Amino acid sequence: MLPWAIMYFNVIRILNRYSIPFTLIPWWVWAFLAEYWLLFNCFPIVMYLQFKQWGRYDNSKYPLLKNGGYIAGERSYIWLSFVSKTVIIW
Repeated sequence: MLPWAIMYFNVIRILNRYSIPFTLIPWWVWAFLAEYWLLFNCFPIVMYLQFKQWGRYDNSKYPLLKNGGYIAGERSYIWLSFVSKTVIIW
């Protein structure tokens, strides 16, 4: 969270220093930052759910696999990474 706070603080500081109103920045820039922040914070949520073995990350739901919850978590990380990088590129 600290890098995000520093980034937003610097954006606001620069806008205030040069007396640039927030309305000059297009809406899609703010939407991009908010969406990227949301996706960035999904990674620790998946990590927490995987650690607590809650929901689909529970190893007992996969009797034929030794670490089924771990595999489900890794799949979630792959999709989150793919989606967040797609947002950056797009």
